[in-house]
Amino acid sequence: MNKLITAFCLAIISGVCVFAQTGEEYNRNEFFVGYSNQQVDRGEHTTFNGFEGSYTEII
Repeated sequence: MNKLITAFCLAIISGVCVFAQTGEEYNRNEFFVGYSNQQVDRGEHTTFNGFEGSYTEII
């Protein structure tokens, strides 16, 4: 009986999350900034650094 109640509560919570994502009020602009650091050891230690940025506007 305890597993049935847990499964029922999980189904209710999942249903609420799905409806929360279907609204029309969402962020129409996205901005991303990323940094990467890679290290290679081929006899000597070499480090590569990189930055990336992007912007997306959803129309």
